[in-house]
Amino acid sequence: MMDDLVENYRLHLKRKGFSPKSIETYIHALTHFLGFLDDVGVVRPDGLTRETIVAYQEALYTGRSALGRPLALRTQALWLMAVMGFLKYLVREGVLLLNPGEDIELPRFGPRNPPRSIPTEAEVEALLAAPDKETPLGLRDSAMLEVLYSTGMRVGELVRLKVYDVELTRGLVRIIGGKGGKDRTVPLGRVAVRAVKAYLEKVRPRYVRSGKTNTLFVSFTGRRLWPTAVQRQVRIYTKRAGIEKRVTAHSLRHACASHMLRGKASIRHIQEQLGHRQLSTTQLYTHVEIEDLKAVHSRTHPRERPPKTRK
Repeated sequence: MMDDLVENYRLHLKRKGFSPKSIETYIHALTHFLGFLDDVGVVRPDGLTRETIVAYQEALYTGRSALGRPLALRTQALWLMAVMGFLKYLVREGVLLLNPGEDIELPRFGPRNPPRSIPTEAEVEALLAAPDKETPLGLRDSAMLEVLYSTGMRVGELVRLKVYDVELTRGLVRIIGGKGGKDRTVPLGRVAVRAVKAYLEKVRPRYVRSGKTNTLFVSFTGRRLWPTAVQRQVRIYTKRAGIEKRVTAHSLRHACASHMLRGKASIRHIQEQLGHRQLSTTQLYTHVEIEDLKAVHSRTHPRERPPKTRK
């Protein structure tokens, strides 16, 4: 019975617009949870009590990974979050009357490491100039890259965009069902607007002949793109632009945030732009800026120069 409920929860997450990767992460965590329930003899939802959830939390704290190492606090928290989401779902569906994990505190852990290998503004300019705009494919890819960098959206959000999600006259784009099922509307810059307009006028009608799809970015066969296809194109243009560091579609999201922060955008505005639930996630980019400042300081401050070069 518990297996069936987890499968129903999987379908629920899919309907809510969660990405396949996120869904598999949650289901993996719940599979581990079901294994624990089997060990303690809980086979029905009415056996889920606060004591059961506390016992599972303790089992995670004392548990070990496949390599025999203690489970990281982040892993413990993510697995417990998956369980909490599942319990809330069971209450909403009427399977449980009360949520047994309602007042359970999640483990606390420090912030993630700042993103690495964020492309510089010059590198982004080179990347955006790499597509051949004399070809339909180049116009499409130019529009995709411009949208990714202008909005900071995730690649999964990009491939789900519909034609009607983009308001070119107002310079806005609606992102429906972002991470965690959250919707948001973000600005679309002038250059990105021009790129999307050119794609819509010159390319998309050629690719979508039947009019059967309202997906914004499509393949030359008129079908929706998958994130892997976008990532492949980014790799191609990174190489064409002569950029040596590893750049992905997600790197443009990092670049958008970092470059806006450097341009004096407020951290709250960047949080809204990226669709972060927690401000602490957005604040990772401030660490990147601090490292940039340290590098400039060590290179330019008089007291940081070698003694023989001081005046």
